[in-house]
Amino acid sequence: MSWYITKENASQMKSNVNNRSIDFLNKPIIIYNFVDLTCSNCWSLEPYIKKLLLEYGMFFTVRPILCHDTLHLTHRDSITTSHMMKKSNRTTKPNPLLGVKAAGLQGNKAGRKFLRKVQEAFFLEQKDINEEKALIECAEKAGLDVDEFKSDLYSLPARKAFLCDMKIADEMDVNQLPTLVFFSQIVEDHTVKISGIQTYEAYVYILKKMLQKDPLPTKKPPLEDFLRHYRMVSLNEVAIVYDWSLEEASLKLKQLQLMQMAKKVKISRNNEFWGYVQP
Repeated sequence: MSWYITKENASQMKSNVNNRSIDFLNKPIIIYNFVDLTCSNCWSLEPYIKKLLLEYGMFFTVRPILCHDTLHLTHRDSITTSHMMKKSNRTTKPNPLLGVKAAGLQGNKAGRKFLRKVQEAFFLEQKDINEEKALIECAEKAGLDVDEFKSDLYSLPARKAFLCDMKIADEMDVNQLPTLVFFSQIVEDHTVKISGIQTYEAYVYILKKMLQKDPLPTKKPPLEDFLRHYRMVSLNEVAIVYDWSLEEASLKLKQLQLMQMAKKVKISRNNEFWGYVQP
């Protein structure tokens, strides 16, 4: 875990936030989630983010920041890459990172849903997410306006949004994935960076410190509502979100299966994935 509270870097983050003109819906905290689409640790962090959203989502907004390239480039290389992207026209193959930014042009929630579908396509279905067909399928599953997504996939706004992500990752000195940066809108120059996967209690502790109060968590929804909302969830994340053992989580999902509300759709390594059954 690393703490990151310096005036210089907090002002850099604040400047980038203002430049992007993001609507934060008056929530006091923004959590920047620095993520690589093919990073297994970023994928493993998802249950903690889901749980945090369910219990304390009224206090913060999550913003994915794509930083696949910035962890492997020097600052000079990053500038060169930015220059090339700005001057390039339609590429022969779409960039899945630009795909996430294109989806985000339809709203923050749309961008997060698309990001999740791309991760599912990569980790669960072993699809080539550099193929346009795979990205369009993800857009359909995320409920996006597919025609608009196709148009935005190679657009200048999508490229500019990605370049902004690269700049933020560089300025915030992100050198490990996953990384979460908590940015306060209620206390000036108050920013906290936490790297790697930590305990859920660590994330709650930071959030409460940033809020300067100790709110009670919101009651979690019934499992069927959770499954209906996310459409596909893993056994592990159900156990994490609901504070159940793996055995108890498996039993609850099997009960929904008997009620024809859930079905097991994938077994991956030591995990299994369950999908919602539309009535």
